[in-house]
Amino acid sequence: MIGNSRIIKSNQADVHCDLIKLLDRYSNKPFQRQISNQIVESFLMLDDQVKKHKMPIILDSGCGVGESTLSIAEKNPNNLVIGVDKSIHRLDKNFSSKVKHNNVIFYRTNLIDFWPLVNQYDWQVQKHYLLYPNPWPLKKDVKKRFHAHPIFMELIKISNVIELRSNWKIYLEEFSLAFEHVAGCKSKVEIYNPESAVTPFERKYQSSGHVLYRLLIQHEG
Repeated sequence: MIGNSRIIKSNQADVHCDLIKLLDRYSNKPFQRQISNQIVESFLMLDDQVKKHKMPIILDSGCGVGESTLSIAEKNPNNLVIGVDKSIHRLDKNFSSKVKHNNVIFYRTNLIDFWPLVNQYDWQVQKHYLLYPNPWPLKKDVKKRFHAHPIFMELIKISNVIELRSNWKIYLEEFSLAFEHVAGCKSKVEIYNPESAVTPFERKYQSSGHVLYRLLIQHEG
C-alpha cells in the first residue's frame, strides 16, 4: 500500500457553498442525540481512569491503529494521551497492541457519542488532534464532514488547541472557515512536511508524493 495512494478527487473545487448556512442552522439548535446507557456507562469507566491519572489530557480522535497516539505520548510524557477510534479491528491492530507508556489509553467508541460526553463531564483537554479524518470529498456528502455536521458545536468546545492534518486542502479550509464563523478565531492552512510520519495514512500519502496540509487552531475559548 505504500507509495500508490491516489490523489483525492472531488466535484467540489472550493469551500462548499452551503457550509455557512449549515453552521447557522446548527448554532441555533442545540445538538440533540440520544446516547445509550451502555455508552454512558462505558464512558464513566473511562472517566474513572482519567481521574486516577491526574494528568492533563491530549485527545487523538480517530486514531486508527494508534501509531499517532503512541508518538504523541512519547513526546508528551506529562500528559495522558487518549486515542479514540470506532473500529475495534483498527485498535487491535499493530501499534495499539504495543503500548509501552503508562500515559496512554485506547478507547473504542463513536466520536459523535464521545465528544458530547467529554464536554458534559468537563474534561480539561490541553490539545485535540484529528489526523487525516475521512474527507468525504464528494459535494453531496458535505454534511458527513465534522465541520458541516451538528457535532461541530460540541467539537469546538473540547479544547483551545486543535490540530488537523489532511491531504485535501479544501477540508482544512472549510474547517478553518467554520471555526472562524462560529468562534471568531482565524487560522491558516499550511503545507506540512513531517520529518517522520505519525500515522499509516500520513506515511502512505507522503510516499505517494501528495502535498500534506496542517491546520493549527489556538483560541481562548
